[in-house]
Amino acid sequence: MNRSLYLLCAGAFLLYSSDASATQWTVGPGQTYTAPSQVAALVGDGDTVNIQAGTYPSDVTNWTANDLLLRGTGGHAQLASNGTAWGGKGIWVIQGDRTRVEWIEFGECSVPDHNGAGIRMEGKNLTVRHCVFRDNENGILAGTPASVPSNITIEHCEFDHNGYGDGFSHNLYINYTDTLFFRYNYSHHAHVGQELKSRAHVNFIEYNRLSNEATGDASREIDLPDGGQAYLIGNFIQQGPMGQNSNLVGFGAESLSNPGPHAIYAINNTMVNEKNVGSFFSMPATVSFKGYANIMAGGGTIMATGFPNATDTAGNLRAPDIADLNFQSAGTYDYRLFAPSRRRTSVFPQATPQAVIRWFPWKNMCIRRTARAVASKPPWMRAPISFAPPRWRSARPLRRSHSGRTPAGRLCISLGPMDLAWSFWTLWAGQQEGSGRQV
Repeated sequence: MNRSLYLLCAGAFLLYSSDASATQWTVGPGQTYTAPSQVAALVGDGDTVNIQAGTYPSDVTNWTANDLLLRGTGGHAQLASNGTAWGGKGIWVIQGDRTRVEWIEFGECSVPDHNGAGIRMEGKNLTVRHCVFRDNENGILAGTPASVPSNITIEHCEFDHNGYGDGFSHNLYINYTDTLFFRYNYSHHAHVGQELKSRAHVNFIEYNRLSNEATGDASREIDLPDGGQAYLIGNFIQQGPMGQNSNLVGFGAESLSNPGPHAIYAINNTMVNEKNVGSFFSMPATVSFKGYANIMAGGGTIMATGFPNATDTAGNLRAPDIADLNFQSAGTYDYRLFAPSRRRTSVFPQATPQAVIRWFPWKNMCIRRTARAVASKPPWMRAPISFAPPRWRSARPLRRSHSGRTPAGRLCISLGPMDLAWSFWTLWAGQQEGSGRQV
């Protein structure tokens, strides 16, 4: 007992000593250092660089220390590179490990090989939050063979009009890395390239908005060219009429070179194709596809070349006519369903963590969310939409194969202190409801 207490106290002391030895740097007008590049060679492992809100034109640099926190204070610190780059690579070239970047705006980076990035990651384990990447040749270009094993987390960021226009540069391009966590982001109007391209072995793509909108000429909204494992949960994915590619999500389009098993899980996504042709998914027949509770509206087919051999789907809704789904404002890309919409009886609610809850419109199970309520919720309930499901206690997913009927299911949920239980028989797969079809 005494020995355990001693070790605990010693560990706490070492942690405190490490934190206490880290330096806080302040950069901005009127400070000793007026630009981030002036402190880049001075910082040590574990330091924090606070960059005051404002514009820092043509200021580019690299960061080599480990465990850095680089953040804007009082708003976004805007790094307008004006076509310059450090080392011919990017505005910030991050070569240290475990770097965190917050509240920075990266813009206007270009280089002779047309690959200039807002952030070029060459270290390991990068976290980026609350940042903006606009008008660069690449928003983020991450990963080298030396950076594996490594994870990348990107949350609450906007990627806008990045890409040179050659199809090889993108809003963001994740290369060599183990796992990508891409959550709560808005990626739109990539120039000819992809809204998100990732070669990570495992991809968690959750609660994002990825869209071309009316004027965007991006290629795919999500491109995972080397397979692996992918989890697409609770996203709004839209392809506009000027998109360069015919499908919204590509998986294994170039190879299946990532470690297997190769599987893609698409759950509770709202996908809208404003073209008359194309497909919502494209993947080889040899991968595993699990699709639950997705809304697929607009032209084209579900799969580009037929479903993979290992396919399992349930509770999806396919609607060729976007207007039939009664979105709140499809013209402004608000794809939330009106509460009284009968389509809500056909699919599971967008932003539910598991595809297990059937939506009953005659039960007041939908909770209006406020900013305060969202802040108090766990991460899976912080999606950028207005409705969230009730708390659930236990449930069994409803599944079917393409050759079988949907079995009966039982669901128990908890709504406040009162437990409500429903038993219900699900409808046959492929049942028609208006012009929407369950698949």
